[in-house]
Order: sequence, then C-alpha cells, then structure tokens
Amino acid sequence: MKPILSVVAVVVLALVSIPCRVVAVQDADTAVINMEPGQVMLEFVGQMVDVPTDLPRSNQFGFLSFIKGLKPIFTSDTPPFDMSTAKFSFLTRATTTREIANGPLVIITREGVTGISFTQCPLCVLPSVGVANGDPSIPVFLIQTSTLRQQVIIDNDTRSFSVVNINTITETRPFNLSGAQFQLGEVGQIFRTSLAGQLDPVRLTEGHFAGHAVGVANFNVVPPAQ
Repeated sequence: MKPILSVVAVVVLALVSIPCRVVAVQDADTAVINMEPGQVMLEFVGQMVDVPTDLPRSNQFGFLSFIKGLKPIFTSDTPPFDMSTAKFSFLTRATTTREIANGPLVIITREGVTGISFTQCPLCVLPSVGVANGDPSIPVFLIQTSTLRQQVIIDNDTRSFSVVNINTITETRPFNLSGAQFQLGEVGQIFRTSLAGQLDPVRLTEGHFAGHAVGVANFNVVPPAQ
C-alpha cells in the first residue's frame, strides 16, 4: 500500500468550504463500493464536540470500523480495534438550523458536510484542542465528500442521544488498498446513518457515539457507462 501522506494532502478545515460540485473519477481498474439500498455499508465509532456560537456548530469525528466488501480496514487482525489502528476516518462539520423542546427531549436539526478519509482520525487524540485551534496543519487524504442533513434527539434525563443523518455524495476519489484501487460510492448516491450516543456528564458539549449507515435508493443517479 502506498504511504497515505505521500499522496496529495488535504487540510481538515477545507471540509467546511468544499463546494457541492459533481465530481467523479473512475476507470476500468477501479472497484466501486456502491451504497447499496437496504444494505449496511459503513459502521462508525466517534466523538462530538459542539462549539457554542451565534449559529452553533457541531464537530463529529472518528473512525470507520466496517466498510462492506473492503478489507483490511485496521492495521492488524488482532485488538486493539480503535483510532490508533483504523485506516479510515470521518469528519462532519454541521451547523444547527433549528432546535425544538419536547418535554425532556431536545430535537436539533443541522446541515453540513461529511468527509471520509483514508487517514487515521486526526482529531481523536486531543479533540477539544484540535477543534478550538482548527488545527490547519493536520493532513488527510479525502476519498469521499457528501452533504448532510442531520436530526439529533437528546434525552436530558439520561443525557443520551440518537442521530439520523442523510448524506448525498458530492465527490469521490479513488484510493489504493492492498494493491487494488477502490472508490467509495458514486456521486449522487445516498446513505442513511443511524447513531446512538452519550453526552459527557461534565462537558455537556462533548460526547461519544457509534452506529451504521445503510444505502438509500436515488433514482436520479445514472450509473456510468462501463
């Protein structure tokens, strides 16, 4: 496998300014991992750090513990399976557009951008410090970008939360794993992510979560000619 950082580096902060342009790169030697409707395609393990501003922003990041049809996604077949051994990471930056109170529940709607990288999680080591500083020095190899609509439901009694994301892929980039070239999805494909998490009891703007993503049919997507 080629060294990750020898390929073009992309700054983490660039995620917030990526335009929603339709870009796809594919050739006959690239195996496309399509977001198959109804199939579990991805599994996530992550953290969140919210930033209180006039328009509250949430930073959600971590690593992928499963990609359907793709192995190996950890550096070893033996534990630990965590941020130090995961080969793929993700970062979502989302802005709150609405909050609704319903008894002990708070329903939050957000919109933003998600990036999946062929890089170990850059923010996981010191999340609060990284988010506060923006950490523009952290390089990542971005392999997929998608727009995001997110609904978060927080239970204030238990400090637990659930999340549903709808992601639409806007850009993909081939990557090499174990001598083969892959592409994670096609532009226009959609996946639905379900997450469950727990807020930190001390720092209530921080928390941890895990979950999975299922492909969703998009009949407006025309497969590329073979």
